[in-house]
Amino acid sequence: MRARAKEFIPLVSSIFWVNWVNWLNWLVAICFVMIATI
Repeated sequence: MRARAKEFIPLVSSIFWVNWVNWLNWLVAICFVMIATI
């Protein structure tokens, strides 16, 4: 169980990191669109 958790935690953290970066890119893109339309 613990060996499986050691393999599982880096996978989950990498998925969360990719999702965070993707969300940040969307936020920056939305800000640029709002600035461009003003």
